[in-house]
Order: sequence, then structure tokens, then C-alpha cells
Amino acid sequence: MDNTKENHQEIRELLAFAAVSALDAREQAQVEAHLQACETCRREFGALRGLASELRVLPSPVPAFGLAQRTSARVKAEMAARAERRRHNLVLMMLIVFAWIDTLVIWAVARVFSDDLARLLHLSSSQLTYGLVGYWLFAVTATFALTAKIGRVHRQRRLV
Repeated sequence: MDNTKENHQEIRELLAFAAVSALDAREQAQVEAHLQACETCRREFGALRGLASELRVLPSPVPAFGLAQRTSARVKAEMAARAERRRHNLVLMMLIVFAWIDTLVIWAVARVFSDDLARLLHLSSSQLTYGLVGYWLFAVTATFALTAKIGRVHRQRRLV
């Protein structure tokens, strides 16, 4: 007779599995050996075995018609939505990088080549400065507009 509380608790955790014959041969033998010596576990095992036999006679649930097709379609739609979100995130990152590069290029052109560029384009330095600032504002505004559009599409898709 195995009197250790630890072994008793381990066997009690296995009783439900033993009642439905879901244990391997070694564990099943351990449970059966313990049941011979422990009245409490034997009563609990009897109750569990009765419950398991009653559950076996219940009708099996029938899945709804088209459940597999609907589930498959939903999984495919979710995978497509994830792919589209990845594409949108990539475009968003590219737009942000473009805006930063554009800003740095305009700054470099303005710092280094402003006098030469103004003479080449027959503009005053203030006209060139206004033109570069205007171009920069246009690029940043376009980037923000595209970013907002991508964000709106994401929110609409999430609501659907």
C-alpha cells in the first residue's frame, strides 16, 4: 500500500483519464494498484466511470452545414487581410523614409547650392528658398495624406 500523500494526489489527478481509458499501460496499472488500496479513490473512480459511460450514450453533435467552408473562407480572408496590412505598413514606412530623405536633400541643396542654383534658374535666393520650402511642404503634406488614407483603410477593414 502506497501511503504517500504526493503519490495519492498524483493518482487522483489521473482518475478521470483512467475512467475513459486515456492512460498508457504503465499509468493505468499504477491507478489500478492504488485503487485496490484506497477506498476514497475507488469511490471517485466508480463515479467517474459511471459518468463516462453515460456521456458515451449521448448523441454526437452534428456540425452546422457548411461550417468547414465558412471557416476556411474566414481563415483565407484573415490571411489576405494580414498580407494587406503588411503591404500597407511597408508603404507607410517607405513614405516616412521618403519624407525624411526629401527633407535632408532639400536642406543639403539649400545649404550648399542655393546661390549657384538660384543663378542657374534665374531666381533670387529668396524665391529659391520659398520654392524649396514649398516643395518640402508639398512632399510632407502628400506623405501625411497617404498615411491618413492607409490608416482609414485599416480602420474600415477592422470594423468589417
